[in-house]
Amino acid sequence: MRGKLTLKILGGMVLLGLVTTIASADVRLPGVFADHLVLQRDVALPVWGWADPGEKVTVTLAGQTQSAAADSAGKWSVKLAPIHAGGPHVLRVQGKNALERSDLLVGEVWLCSGESNMAMTVNGVQDKDAEIAAADYPQIRLCTVARKTSKEPQSDCDAVWKPCTPSTVGGFSATAYFFGRELHKVLGVPVGLIDSSWDGTPVQAWTSLKAQESVPELRPMVNNFKQSLACYDPAAAQQRFEKALAAWPQDVEKAKAEGKPAPGKPQLQDPTTSPNSPARLYNGMIAPLAPFALRGAIWYQGEANTDVLAASLYGLQLRTMIANWRQDWAQGDFPFLYVQLPNFKAPQQLPFETDGWPIVREQMLQTLAMTNTGMAVTIDIGEEQDIHPKNKQDVGKRLAQWALAKTYGKDVVACGPLMKSMSKQGNAIVIQFDHLGGGLMTKGDEPLKGFAIANSRKIFVWAEAKIVGDTVVVSNPDIETPTAVRYAWSSNPVGNLFNRAGLPASPFRTDDWAAEDVPVRKPDSRYQPTRRLVVKAMLELAQVKKEDVVFDLGCGDGRIVIAAAKDYGARGVGIDIDPACVKEARENARLAGVDDKTEFIVADIFDSDLRRATVVTLFLQPWVNEKLRPKLLRELKPGSRIVSNQHDMGDWKPDKKIGPVDECDIMLWTVPAAAR
Repeated sequence: MRGKLTLKILGGMVLLGLVTTIASADVRLPGVFADHLVLQRDVALPVWGWADPGEKVTVTLAGQTQSAAADSAGKWSVKLAPIHAGGPHVLRVQGKNALERSDLLVGEVWLCSGESNMAMTVNGVQDKDAEIAAADYPQIRLCTVARKTSKEPQSDCDAVWKPCTPSTVGGFSATAYFFGRELHKVLGVPVGLIDSSWDGTPVQAWTSLKAQESVPELRPMVNNFKQSLACYDPAAAQQRFEKALAAWPQDVEKAKAEGKPAPGKPQLQDPTTSPNSPARLYNGMIAPLAPFALRGAIWYQGEANTDVLAASLYGLQLRTMIANWRQDWAQGDFPFLYVQLPNFKAPQQLPFETDGWPIVREQMLQTLAMTNTGMAVTIDIGEEQDIHPKNKQDVGKRLAQWALAKTYGKDVVACGPLMKSMSKQGNAIVIQFDHLGGGLMTKGDEPLKGFAIANSRKIFVWAEAKIVGDTVVVSNPDIETPTAVRYAWSSNPVGNLFNRAGLPASPFRTDDWAAEDVPVRKPDSRYQPTRRLVVKAMLELAQVKKEDVVFDLGCGDGRIVIAAAKDYGARGVGIDIDPACVKEARENARLAGVDDKTEFIVADIFDSDLRRATVVTLFLQPWVNEKLRPKLLRELKPGSRIVSNQHDMGDWKPDKKIGPVDECDIMLWTVPAAAR
C-alpha cells in the first residue's frame, strides 16, 4: 500500500513537473498585440515578448520572417522592416507553441492619454446619438488600456482592440475618436488609437520617478511623496475612509437639497496605490506600451495641476514627461500634441484674473518651444459650470489640424493665432502673431475684447484693441507709457480674437512679472482692513492660546494673523487670493518681528486645506460663511473655534455673540464632535 502511494505521489510530481515545463515554455506576446490591432506604417516595427531563456522564436508578418532567441530573463524581440498602409494581415509567432493575431491593419497609430477630458467617452458628448449611429469606420481601431497603478515599471498591461462601429465607439475616448476620425477621412489609411487615460490624475502620475528625480525643481515634490509613503498608516487611513463613506449619502442628499453638485464617492487614500501618486500610472499604463511603434501622442490633461502653488511647475513637468516618453520609445522626437485648457468657471470680469488655469495655459503655450510639439486652443468651447465640456468634436478636430499641417504636411491651418512679438509705438503696444490663417478677425466683426494693458506701476486696466493688418494695436487713453499687455488672462476669459480659419488665439501676456508684484483690482473695491478693536475682540472671543494655529481666511494686510502671533504666541496662517495682499501681509509680519511664526498663502479660500487650524477667523462678505460651512465642518477638528463678523451659518447657531464692537457684531462657533 505504501509503495503504491509512493508511486502515485511520484507520478503526480512527474505530471506536475511536465505541466510546469509546458506552461513555462509558452511563447507570450504583450497585451497590446491583440486581434484587430493597427501597426504603424512605414517605420521599423518592434515585436517582442517572452519565452524560455534561449528559446528560438520566429515572427512572420506580411511576407517577412524574423527570428530571435530569448535572453536569460526570457525576453525576446525582433524588428520588422517597414510596411506600407493596408491589410488585413495575420501576425504569427512560433516557439515551442504558436500564436496568431488576426485582422491586423497597418496605418497611423497614436497614443492618447491624460485625465478625465481624455477619458470622457463618446456617450457623453453633444449630439451623441447621431455621432454613435454614424461611427461605422472599420479601418479605425480603438484600443483601451486597462487602468492599473504600480509601484514599479511594468513590462505588460491588459489591452483590447476593437474595430470602430456604432456598438463599440460609445465607450471610447471622444477626443481620441474625433481626432482619429479626422485623420482617417483626410489620409485615407487605417488609424489606430490607444487610449491610456484616468480621470482626475496629475501629470506627475504619468511620468517616471527617475525622470522627475533628475529635475532639481521637481525633487521636493518627489521627496514629499517618499515621506508620505514612510508615514502612511493603513489602519488610520481605513478609519478615515469608512467615516467619510458612512457620511457620504447624507452629503449627497444635502447637496441635492441645496441645488449643488453631489460630492463624489469617497476613495481610500493610499499613496502606495493612488493614481494621483507620482509615476504610478506611468508604471502601470505607459511603460508597458513601449516600444510599440507610434506616429505620435495626444494629451488632454492639466485640470488636476491648476492649484495656484503648483501651476507654475506644469510646463517643466510636461516637458519632463514628453522627454521621458520619447526616450522610452526610442523613435526620436515623435509628435506630441496637447489640448490647452478650455474656458471654465465664472466669466471674466476684471482686466486679468490670475488663478491656476491661465498659468497652466501659459505653461502649455511655452512648451511649444520643445521640438515637434503642438497645441489645440479651446478657450471658446468650454463650459462655465462643467469642467468636462461636451464639445469634443472640435477638440479632436483641432488636434488633427495640427497633426495634418505639421506631421503630414497637408495644406491646412495648424492652429489659431499665437503671439510672436510686441513693440511699443507711442502710447500703444503692437502685438505680432504667428499662424495668421488668412488674417485676424473677430466673430461677427465685433470689437476686440479681452485685452488688458499695464502702466509703469504694473496696474492693468481694460484696453482698447484694434486689428490693424496682421497685428493688434493695444492702448488706453489714460496710460501714456504702457509696459505690458495681457490677453484672455482668466479661467473663463472674454477674448474673441480668431484667425480666418475660425481658430481662436491663445491667451498670452507680454510680461513675466511675479503674481505678488502685480496689484489686483477687485470688482467692488480694495479690501477693507479689519479694524484693530475688532481684531482684538475676535481673538479674545476665540480664547486663542499659544498652542493654537489661527487661520485667517481672506487675510488682507495680515493684521489678524500678526496679532495672533505677536499678542498670543500662536502660529498664524493667512490665506488670500490676492497676491498683492499676501505680499503686503508678509512684509507687515516681518516688520512686526513675527515672520517666523506666520505664513501667508496665495490661494482661493474654498480650495485651501484647513486641517491644521484650531481657530479660523472670517471677516468676509455675508454669503461666504454659508458657502464655507460644509468645508469648515468637514476639515476642522472637534473643538476648533470659528469667529466671524457675519452670522450666516444657516441653521448652525453661534455659541456666543458679542458687540457691537466698532459697529461690528462678532460671533463664535465651536465645531462639535458629530460634525466630522
